[in-house]
Amino acid sequence: MKNLFCIVFLCCVISINAMERSIVNDKLYGSLVLSDLEDSKIDLTNKCVINFCSGAGHSSSLMAQKVGKNGVVMGIDVCENMINGAKKAYKDQNNLSFYKCSLNEFEASMPYLKFNVATLFNSFDLLENKLEACRKIYNCLKLGGDFLVNVGPGEEPLDIQVSREMIQSVPLMGSLLCSYGLENVFQASYSTQQEYKNILKLAGFEIISFTKKQRCLTFDSKEDFATIKRPIAQNRPIVKSIPQWIFNYAFNAFIDQFLTKLHKNEQGQLVYVFNEILIHARKSDQLSIEFLKEFAGSDCYALSLK
Repeated sequence: MKNLFCIVFLCCVISINAMERSIVNDKLYGSLVLSDLEDSKIDLTNKCVINFCSGAGHSSSLMAQKVGKNGVVMGIDVCENMINGAKKAYKDQNNLSFYKCSLNEFEASMPYLKFNVATLFNSFDLLENKLEACRKIYNCLKLGGDFLVNVGPGEEPLDIQVSREMIQSVPLMGSLLCSYGLENVFQASYSTQQEYKNILKLAGFEIISFTKKQRCLTFDSKEDFATIKRPIAQNRPIVKSIPQWIFNYAFNAFIDQFLTKLHKNEQGQLVYVFNEILIHARKSDQLSIEFLKEFAGSDCYALSLK
């Protein structure tokens, strides 16, 4: 009985620690989200906002402060632990709510609920079918509604370079991952800049701005840095078929390899610099027939369905 109690207590400690790290992770990105909102020049005052992939809720909370008491913000995420944590952490904000559901489930359960603004931060590149997701987000918006999303730079990111080096340098790594057909497990499938534009246009959006940005995050420890990278790796559909012990082994090797690419600032913090593109699109009632004709006959069509 004593051993069982110890096991349950240990599991609770691990769960709480993981949630605390998720909140730290969310707050790190929160400042970047505010910067993106300011750059887009979208006025959230009195608006109805839906934040897809809301995580631990910090970004949604910041938006709720922006919309004011006459606006509302709804955070959507598929992770039940994240949603429960967000509800608890931000229960005092009356204009903020959180729901556990996927984009498909949300559209099916609330088809008549329309928003002024939709946001999707740090998750679009992970979606298997980006065009379908954009169409569903389009349907969630009022006419003239704004969609703000950040994406990869359309070029090979450092993650892929590190993954390639890791497989070559870590003993047994290549054969271990290849045995599961997952040698590209840590690689991100980034679309090109033109494909991003085509996807949004085909979904019916008018692109207002397409801004290339360089971002910088600082971390006090290896563990804090791993907190950022772990959900990115774990959420890729291909990863879910890997036994957990193999994922942990590969992930830790990846982090060790990645840290050799980072430098420290004067305060001794790890500095991670990366590129992204901020896209501001708007729901338009003028879907270009000329664009559809041109797009349907191009090689970009199949690529846009990724």
